[in-house]
Amino acid sequence: LTFFFYFIVASYFGWPVSTTHCIIGALVGFGLIYGGTGAIYWSSLARVVSSWIISPLMGAIMSFTVY
Repeated sequence: LTFFFYFIVASYFGWPVSTTHCIIGALVGFGLIYGGTGAIYWSSLARVVSSWIISPLMGAIMSFTVY
């Protein structure tokens, strides 16, 4: 529900929005409220967050290599 509210508001104002970031943030937020820190699979969350960091870096390295 929070994701949809933010997505609609951001779209209305023309703000950039990442659906992946919104969904992961909503899931983590709900998990923390519902079950506390024990409800979050921190290793899975770390893999997702690391992919957000590694993907742009790999893209930069590949574009540097190609060009």
